[in-house]
Amino acid sequence: MLDNVPGRNRISIYQPEQEGLIFPEIPSFASFAEEREYRKRHLVAATRAFAMHGFDYGFAGHLTVRDPEHPELYWTNPMCVHFSQVKMSNLILADHEGRVVEGRYAINRAGFVLHAAVHEEYPEVMAMCHAHTTYGTAWCATGRKLDMISQDAAAFYNDHAVIGASAGPWRWSARAAGRWPRRWVETAASCTRATAC
Repeated sequence: MLDNVPGRNRISIYQPEQEGLIFPEIPSFASFAEEREYRKRHLVAATRAFAMHGFDYGFAGHLTVRDPEHPELYWTNPMCVHFSQVKMSNLILADHEGRVVEGRYAINRAGFVLHAAVHEEYPEVMAMCHAHTTYGTAWCATGRKLDMISQDAAAFYNDHAVIGASAGPWRWSARAAGRWPRRWVETAASCTRATAC
């Protein structure tokens, strides 16, 4: 499943052109149920990895992955459950209106505002991650965009936004004007192309 298959179309600029090299590939599945299980298992693994690396300041932060059979729905971690405690049994399935379709836990409303809008607007985005890291939270307190002082920051040149207290209204006005920062979409889309996400 992880071997580079000769003749397969390249979907990432990072995929090696040289045949025979190991590179994460998107697996194929026999059923929606099998793919759903795979996506949910990887969503849980991603939340655990976020916890392990300290991307869990407070209880905020959310990860989502689109359901394979019902692409208008997405799986997400529950509200107020620490990343290290997320399990397949406590994931919730939600729609773009913020209604919980499956699961017993409440949805993270802040996560819903951002993730649902992107999932709804960009069907090619399979997963998204949003964390409240210690340094990220400190930077956000400044209310400033990133300074273009490093190669990592330069990836977001003229392609990111600061969202303040008006996240809900901003979501709808940005959507109506077609102004979603593309970097969010590209980052989320490219992340889902590797099986580690």
